[in-house]
Amino acid sequence: MGGKHAGVAAAVSILVALGSVSTAKAAYEFDREATFLGTTAQWAPWQTLFARHAQEQAIIRACLAAHSDCNGPARSYAFLINRARDIDAQRRIRLVNRFVNKRRYRDDRPQAPAIRNEFRTLFDLFRNGGDCEDFAIAKYLLLRELGFSKEELRIVITRVRSSRDHHAVLAVKVDDQAWLLETDDTIKRGNKQNRYRYLFSMNEEGIWDHETSYDR
Repeated sequence: MGGKHAGVAAAVSILVALGSVSTAKAAYEFDREATFLGTTAQWAPWQTLFARHAQEQAIIRACLAAHSDCNGPARSYAFLINRARDIDAQRRIRLVNRFVNKRRYRDDRPQAPAIRNEFRTLFDLFRNGGDCEDFAIAKYLLLRELGFSKEELRIVITRVRSSRDHHAVLAVKVDDQAWLLETDDTIKRGNKQNRYRYLFSMNEEGIWDHETSYDR
């Protein structure tokens, strides 16, 4: 697995234990019930991430209520949320994609095998940077704050066909198709791209295995 996307390796290794992983090529789909693998209720790192996010979310919302009483990451995220509230959904998606992609991209692969890769919260990403799944998570959390439902969002783990590296993107459901938010500010249409093979995806509650969606 290439160094740029090595942070995904820990997520892959954990989720593969929950079910099979597909290497099939197809359009990304949100709605097929047959792809549902299970809930994330017993996945401790994921639950920890969202518990920590709830604490940060309270700080950001307090900042939105009183700008003079906040600084650092909370002030920046509050500014983004305020700016995005009055624009349409597609422009919100593009704004969030660009904002998160300005964070420092870094490989957070553990330096020792016994150390587990950890998912970064919004504040972690702002201060320390992160890799592709951390960027996808941040976009997910911000779009949730801006009114998108969990059903409209999936963090998707893919395999890059040309290199066989793993890579994470955020899929957003727009007009019944998937927009894939990249780390280079581009947005791909999930029914038109041919760069990726979708392996599995997740939101705050569930995991989807895409093997069952595709013809072999």
